[in-house]
Amino acid sequence: MERTQVMLGEQDKRKLKTIAKKKNVSMAKILRDAVSEYVTNRKVTTHFNQAEKLIEMAENAVTPKHDYYPYINSSNFRKYLPELLD
Repeated sequence: MERTQVMLGEQDKRKLKTIAKKKNVSMAKILRDAVSEYVTNRKVTTHFNQAEKLIEMAENAVTPKHDYYPYINSSNFRKYLPELLD
């Protein structure tokens, strides 16, 4: 573990102290848990959302009249995605 300094507003610090007191742990423990949860969940969510948005954009761009892959349309795009990425 590495020591890190964090600047908090008065109201946030008061709330943090209250939470720590109720849970009978240090403020540092509450902050570590919150940061760990945020970093872990954000990575998964961000990558998943970016992939879904990319696929959605591609699905919307592919039409039955597509020049190179006329058999691919928005309803079967995911099936042929690996072929398109090669």
